[in-house]
Amino acid sequence: MSRKVLGFSGHRHLGKPLDVAAALTGEIKARVDSGTALAAVSSVAAGADMLFAEAILAAGLPWTVLLPMPKTLFREDFQSSEWARAEKLIAQANEIRTLEGTQRPQAYVDVGHVTVDACDILLAVWDGQPAAGPGGTAEIVAYALSLGRPVIVFRETENGVTRIELDATAPSTDARTET
Repeated sequence: MSRKVLGFSGHRHLGKPLDVAAALTGEIKARVDSGTALAAVSSVAAGADMLFAEAILAAGLPWTVLLPMPKTLFREDFQSSEWARAEKLIAQANEIRTLEGTQRPQAYVDVGHVTVDACDILLAVWDGQPAAGPGGTAEIVAYALSLGRPVIVFRETENGVTRIELDATAPSTDARTET
């Protein structure tokens, strides 16, 4: 039986990290409970990426972590407490893939594209706004949609987190189903 691969992209700075964590955990649990064989692929930046990795690992799913550059360089983008958390997650990955040959900010674009290329469905914690920089969540969501990948967005709201399914076959990202 082949596995469906969940990819992930999300913001570093979250207003409601506990709500985001609960939404990601709920999505993953529902997919596991449906009997679908799953695996995951993502980077492990501070913020939403770590919450996704924690939810995947808690569900016992195989996870491939993508590092946009060698660890010695990647760790420069973290506060020390964040890096300690990232290292614990990386140590639990089934596979570690380090991208070589690019420098910031292109490395973040590349890791987002590799994530999308490797997944069947992209989950994203995205505020719906344009990317703040190269490789930002908006850019990765647009790339996934351009390839016809289903995208499920989790958007922080005043009342928690809203789940939105973006239709990759629609002419714009405004075609969505909110739940």
